[in-house]
Amino acid sequence: MNTRLRQIIDYKTNGKKKAFAELIGWKPQYLGKLLHGDDFGLKPVIALLTALPEINARWLLLGEGEMLTPSGTATIRQGVFAHIEQVLNIERYLPYMTPKELSVTEAALLKGTAPVFGQERIDEWERRIAEREGLIREKFEQAQQKQEGKSCRQPIANE
Repeated sequence: MNTRLRQIIDYKTNGKKKAFAELIGWKPQYLGKLLHGDDFGLKPVIALLTALPEINARWLLLGEGEMLTPSGTATIRQGVFAHIEQVLNIERYLPYMTPKELSVTEAALLKGTAPVFGQERIDEWERRIAEREGLIREKFEQAQQKQEGKSCRQPIANE
């Protein structure tokens, strides 16, 4: 069970034992004792399953099945989709960002987080998008008006 406890620590706190102990409400010394001891007892198991309901009890106790329950996996999946959605929302603004904003975006993505910009900045990007779309629409209308004045027929060659 010690190995599975280490896996849970890796999962929840990226291997940081002190942070994990605080998360569960244990003292770091108690966690150290559990990690180095042979037998757990029921109290720490109940504490783990109460604090982390996404952990599969059968896996924790017997080592059978997956570490996370299906609902625990679903929660992670939802988080991943939310992150992807945030990144995709930012992606449409890339052509309108300043070099500094691009740098902030790149740095956040390299860290595995979504960049965070205030509503004022997003409104500015939206204004730029609308301005560009207006220019494109205007050019299209001008080209269409020009075309309407010309005949669509090919000139016929004299025989």
